[in-house]
Amino acid sequence: MIYVYAIAQDSPALSLVEWPEGVVPGIPVELVRTPTGVVAITSTVPEGFAGPDSPAAADPVWLAARAVAHHEVICAGHEATTVLPLRWGTVFSGLPALQAMLFAQRGEWPMALQRVAGCAEVEVSLETDWETFRQTRLTAALPAWAMLPAGRRYLAERQFERRLQDQWPSIQAQAWSKFEELARAKNRIEEVAIRPNGRRAFLIKKPCKAFGDFVETLSVMDDLHFAISGVWPPYSFAVAIPPMVVPDGGMPPSASPAEAAVAHPDAGQRCSATA
Repeated sequence: MIYVYAIAQDSPALSLVEWPEGVVPGIPVELVRTPTGVVAITSTVPEGFAGPDSPAAADPVWLAARAVAHHEVICAGHEATTVLPLRWGTVFSGLPALQAMLFAQRGEWPMALQRVAGCAEVEVSLETDWETFRQTRLTAALPAWAMLPAGRRYLAERQFERRLQDQWPSIQAQAWSKFEELARAKNRIEEVAIRPNGRRAFLIKKPCKAFGDFVETLSVMDDLHFAISGVWPPYSFAVAIPPMVVPDGGMPPSASPAEAAVAHPDAGQRCSATA
C-alpha cells in the first residue's frame, strides 16, 4: 500500500531533501512524480496500515507518534517547495491507484498548489482569561454603586456580570475584526480561515517574521491579546483540493493540522522555513 503525506510542486530542492523518518520506521520517503510537475510525497506501508484493525484504532500512543512523523515529513517538504498536506492515514492500494488519481486530477492540482505557493499558515489565538476580564470591568464599575445599599449593590453586580457574559461573544468578535483590519493593513495576507477551536489561520507569504512581530505586539484591548499558536504548512488552505476517492478504507484529504497530525510534540511547533 502507498501512504501519501502531501501533494507537492516538483522542484530541484525537493530531490535534495533529507527526509525524516516516515510513518513506518525504516521505510524511506519516496517521491512519485508526474509529467505536469506535480509530486506525491509517499511511503510504502503494510496492508491495513490505516484501517480499522491497525494499531491506530487501539493505541493512542502509537497513533500520536505516527501522526508526528506524518507532520514532520510534510514540514520537510514544505521547506523545499509548495505542498498541499493530506490527512493522516491517506493510503492507496498501490502505485497504479495513486497514479490514476494524480492523472484524473491533473488539471486541478497545479491550481490548488498555486493558491498556496510561497505561503505558510500562521495560526493565531486570542489570549484572555474570562475571570481577569470580568474582574477588571467589575472593579471599574464599582464606584458607580458605592452609595447603593448592600442588597441593591449585590443585584447591580449580578446584572452587570450577566450583561458581560451576554456581550462576551460579541466582544471577542469585535477584537478579531479589529485584528484582521490591522493585520491586512500591515501585512500581506492571502486568506483567512476560522478554525473549529475559535482561532484564526492566516495564509501568509513567507517569511512570516514580520507578521509574527505584529501579532506579538498588538493589543486591541487592555486585557485581550493575540499570540501565534503555530506556524505550519498550509493545512487549513488545502480546502481547494478536489474531491478524491481513496481506495481501501483510507482517509480523504484534510485541511486541519489538528486532524492531519493528531498530535504534535509542541503546540507551538514551527517548521523552520516558515518562521
